[in-house]
Amino acid sequence: WIWRSGEVRASGLVPWEVQVVNTCPDNFQWQQNSPQVVAAAPGLYEISFGIFGKRKGTVSVLVNQETVFVLSNATASVSVRPQQGASCTGLTLVEFLVL
Repeated sequence: WIWRSGEVRASGLVPWEVQVVNTCPDNFQWQQNSPQVVAAAPGLYEISFGIFGKRKGTVSVLVNQETVFVLSNATASVSVRPQQGASCTGLTLVEFLVL
């Protein structure tokens, strides 16, 4: 799912605007401009994402309204800076979780 507009909802959530691939539509339930993707079946899932922008930021992954991952380049624990002359910086993650 892709977030193209760069707009963030007042709640701080990102609306997923475009679905590129859905390997199992019965399990991965998505609605355009919704900030959530529903996994209907329990199991082991791989979550991977990349968020890119002009400013440092923080990304949280929520499951049932609870934060399960937080990734930030705004803190000293992770230092990610754009290369000289680059127009953006990014955060990426590949992680697994059991639902």
